[in-house]
Amino acid sequence: MPLSHRPSSIDQSEWMPSPPAPAVEPLIENTGERERHDGRLMRRLLVSLLIVLFAVPSCTQQTHYLVPSTNLSFMSDLQTFLKSEDAARFADQFAGFVASGGIHSTGSLTQTPSPLVVYPGGYYITETGSITYPDNSTCWVIAYKDTTSTVTSFTRAGSTHYLTNCAQVSQPALPAGSVYLMKVVRASGALSSVADLWPPSVNGIINVRGPPYYAKGDGTTDDTAAIQTAINAVPSATGGTVYFPGGTYKITAKLVVNAMNYLTLSGASDGSSILSSAMTGTAVDPLLFITGAGQFITVRGMQFTGNFLTGASGNGHAIVINGAGAFPFLQHVLIDRCKITGFQGKGKDRTGASMLAAGIYATEAHSVAIVGTFSGHNQYGLFMDADTADVSTRIRVFKAVVARSVFDTNTRNGIYVKSVEGLSISDETVMNSNGSGNAADGNIGVTAGDSITIRDSRFKNGNPWEFTTNSGTISSLLVDANNIQHYVNNAMVRIDTGVEAWTFSNNWLEWVVPNVTSGNGILVDQGLRGYTSYSGRIVGNNFRSSNNLIVSNAITINPSTNPVKALEIAGNIFGAPNEGGAGSDLITTAINIAGPTGMQDITIRNNTVGFSSGGNVTTGISIGANVTGARLENNVFVGTVTTPVSDSGINTIRIEQGILR
Repeated sequence: MPLSHRPSSIDQSEWMPSPPAPAVEPLIENTGERERHDGRLMRRLLVSLLIVLFAVPSCTQQTHYLVPSTNLSFMSDLQTFLKSEDAARFADQFAGFVASGGIHSTGSLTQTPSPLVVYPGGYYITETGSITYPDNSTCWVIAYKDTTSTVTSFTRAGSTHYLTNCAQVSQPALPAGSVYLMKVVRASGALSSVADLWPPSVNGIINVRGPPYYAKGDGTTDDTAAIQTAINAVPSATGGTVYFPGGTYKITAKLVVNAMNYLTLSGASDGSSILSSAMTGTAVDPLLFITGAGQFITVRGMQFTGNFLTGASGNGHAIVINGAGAFPFLQHVLIDRCKITGFQGKGKDRTGASMLAAGIYATEAHSVAIVGTFSGHNQYGLFMDADTADVSTRIRVFKAVVARSVFDTNTRNGIYVKSVEGLSISDETVMNSNGSGNAADGNIGVTAGDSITIRDSRFKNGNPWEFTTNSGTISSLLVDANNIQHYVNNAMVRIDTGVEAWTFSNNWLEWVVPNVTSGNGILVDQGLRGYTSYSGRIVGNNFRSSNNLIVSNAITINPSTNPVKALEIAGNIFGAPNEGGAGSDLITTAINIAGPTGMQDITIRNNTVGFSSGGNVTTGISIGANVTGARLENNVFVGTVTTPVSDSGINTIRIEQGILR
């Protein structure tokens, strides 16, 4: 606990170390010339050691080796103790491994490996010496912890840390205190091949370019088998990390993570690790397929690249997260700081049928997180699939988080949700999704789901919608505190049939294209099934136009069949009542309520409509003939509002309605 957070009532003696022991004169038998020469140095060293070993008398000091006693050989014994103790503690945490160097090329029989830094048995050693090999044999090369010991079946190269075994064809057992470096093959007076034998794992980290995997990452070699072997080498129960050094890894068949736990696939810190798909067709496998009853799987700092082609010439999904019926669930999957681009062909849905490709395709998983990731220039940035015939089953995503990511220039949707239970989208940028005009296209599309929250994000230039629901059952939807900029002649936000208990609040909605003659800010074009429990709220939003725009309707409630019931529109601002408009800005109708017979219990209160200057509103609030019992309270109209209220409704209730300023 930090000292500043400790309660003042705690006795400091409970957590502060005891004062150091007083200085003790060293025990030195010869007090002649030696005492005069180094006695002062010995005193200082011994005092320092005693402080380290005995400063906290309440703690038992445990070491691998005995602390040397003070005698004539104390300094030498102390050096040996510190070196051995440090190595033993290092070996407790890490397997022996090569940090760098220790490799040479083919050619002459005498070679100088690259400068070696290695930890055999936990000891830190370096080496720059040379090795001379006999002709016509296979040699196994190791680095040993010292330069003097005799090591069974290995011969030392001069006085170096290098030892060789040139008598065995098969790889000999590794002696304690050593690390394998190379397999060297000689023939006809020269070295014909050199294979890197660095340890494949360092503290649970597997390097796909290290032995025995040897992925190339050169963009042309097929690295599929090497990488799959590296993934399979991670213990499925205890996990580990598969590391991809910078490079482009060509993939010709899906990489599978099946029923693994605590696995991380990690790229280089500079983002230069690229998996490139070479798979094309009409129902193509993904680059990465995460499946089975695994948990805590992370993909971090990787790039996934397709060929940017459509149809049969293009690629399938980049990443698929699919438990595929496994129980317990596939759970806790994190896609962290990845970049996914160019997947515009056709992949497979959860049944194996062909579908348009997605950067990330997720279904049948629990606790999925997409964080700090860019997914762009795909058909879908993110697609969450489900069995909508029975959304009560586990065939959908449960508890998903999408945060601090960017979905840009995807063909159909930045994010599309077929069904999800518990989705949080926050601090996102979703833009330039250029849909084909289908009902579900645009930046974000949702068909079905429970407990969906979208907040603190930016949506821009979606086509046809920035956000839309699409004829499914949605329970508890919150869209809050987002910045929405719309560039097409259509509605920004569309609410369709089947949405229960939705709130659209505190958003900034801005039209930035001229003459939105058929556009709406928020369009509710199908009614909400039910009564008060299926209510909707549009509160605290700011509807703006800029650059001399003409806007048709800011809010339109006009279902074609099912009537809307129990709707609140409150505290919104339409236009620019405080700073004025931009010349000839025009809002035709701020709030337009129409629809079939049965429209009722609609409250419109505390809204502000108009421009202080430079803009006009034709109609503030319009109530259609089929609307019963609308309630209008304390709405304010500013500047030029030709008709503040146009009321054709039945039994409309007005309280202090029509205030002008």
